[in-house]
Amino acid sequence: MITVLAGALHLFCASQLRAQVQLEVKALLGSATYALDGGNASALTVGTRLGAGAQIRTGPRSAIDLSLGKEGGLLRLTEKSTLNVEHLGATNNAVQIHLHLPGGTALGKAEKLPPGSHYEIKVANGIAGIDAGTQFRCHADGHQVLLAGTMIFVHVPAKGEPRPHPMQTPGPVYFAPGEGVRPAPAGLVKEIKAQFKSRLPVH
Repeated sequence: MITVLAGALHLFCASQLRAQVQLEVKALLGSATYALDGGNASALTVGTRLGAGAQIRTGPRSAIDLSLGKEGGLLRLTEKSTLNVEHLGATNNAVQIHLHLPGGTALGKAEKLPPGSHYEIKVANGIAGIDAGTQFRCHADGHQVLLAGTMIFVHVPAKGEPRPHPMQTPGPVYFAPGEGVRPAPAGLVKEIKAQFKSRLPVH
């Protein structure tokens, strides 16, 4: 009887933990909308919380900062970007974050990812696997930039087999389809650092 109760309590706690894994809007510049499971779009405001099944869009000259909790860190969508939240979950302290970026650009800081966690951003031609301690920019066309930490981009070309491309620092690097992983040019690094330093309104 005790074993059964313990098992039930574990399942309850796990389900509660999964329910608590959400995106939260922390700051917003311009306009952004969200839709749930293909429904009608609504305006996003600071403090809005979203789970799996949400689609987020930013308007022209707009940007939005999203919190993925203390584990997943922060994610910023720049103007004219679309983000689909495919899966958010947590078990045994590990988090599962599966996002899809069909259009636009996302910048992220994933500072704390517990062992066993899985954080990925899917784009049209591959999947970026995000590690703890990363600072990155991910573009829907497959261009990836890593300023800090390690990540892996599995490139899926139109023809041929998928190929993993490990990316690691120190020394900022970028990946471009057809080029592979290369040291990031100084101008590109300066541009992305400026994006990270800029602050969005929180009201």
